[in-house]
Amino acid sequence: MEFWNIGDVVLATPFLAQLRAIFPDAKITLLGQPHAAEVLENSALVDEIITFDFPWTSARGRYDPRRYDRPALRKLFRTLRGRKFDLAFESRMDPRAKIVLALSGARRRVAYDYGGCDWLLTDSVPYESLDRHRLEDWTRMLDPFGGARNVPVPRLTVSRSEASWAKGFLALNGVRPGERVVAVHPGASSPHKKWPLERFAAVVSEMLSWGGVRIIAIEDPQGYGAELASIAGVRSVRPSLRQMLALLAEADVLVCNDSGPMHLAAAVGTPTVGVFHPHAAREFAAFGSGHHVLKPAEERSVHGSAPQADALLGVEVASVVSAVNTVLSESSLARCATGS
Repeated sequence: MEFWNIGDVVLATPFLAQLRAIFPDAKITLLGQPHAAEVLENSALVDEIITFDFPWTSARGRYDPRRYDRPALRKLFRTLRGRKFDLAFESRMDPRAKIVLALSGARRRVAYDYGGCDWLLTDSVPYESLDRHRLEDWTRMLDPFGGARNVPVPRLTVSRSEASWAKGFLALNGVRPGERVVAVHPGASSPHKKWPLERFAAVVSEMLSWGGVRIIAIEDPQGYGAELASIAGVRSVRPSLRQMLALLAEADVLVCNDSGPMHLAAAVGTPTVGVFHPHAAREFAAFGSGHHVLKPAEERSVHGSAPQADALLGVEVASVVSAVNTVLSESSLARCATGS
């Protein structure tokens, strides 16, 4: 079960690859939000995706009783019980998720012994610390089954038609062979994760002065980020999720916040330069090599409260520009070494 944000689904993919290795003959089903089906399209990591919009995962209205569609929930649990699952996993340490595990009817139910409702589990994984990466949270779920195996980190793939669309979009927007493509996505799932848009603009302006670099500003579904297109030389696009994945696969680097697009870029092998709150960097940094995490020296927020957007002001424009330059320089050396 992973029914939170886009990035959370991507961070679950190494665990899904582990399940394939440990239970090669099993049928694997993911219970998630509708975007999970898009993220994992063309993926062999799961055999089935059951989608449901759980109300408590919404940024708005999560406590509105009208969002709790009881007939739809009953139908979901009938569907889950009908699959007669042998195993069910959940790594959120959320009592509501443990209730969903129990109502799925799975014979074995694996989750952390933290957050309440632990009596609903058959296999409790000991809680040790919240101060670790989400990949480790998932990996610990495998302890009752002998632990993680030596399995390559999976990549998300785009279809031939999706790749063709991305290449065509870049060509139509003036990207010539040999030019570097920098994608910029200034959005995030919540306001406190957003580095100021004017600082993204300053980074973009500096990169354009280098020459030989094309900037593609990726807007979020509400159009946030479109303002970057007012900078001469910047092209903006508001793509679908799969189109964004294809564009990120063509980019040399993505400049972004702690966000779903950052994880999508990492999952197609594109280096990222991400702006993070310090604690979030420990939990949600992009997996794989070649990624740069930029964060303030310390969190400027009241203890016990959510981090504030102004805490990110500790990340300077020059630091982000330097990280992008490093990524592009390393990419140039790699191209020269391979003759591509």
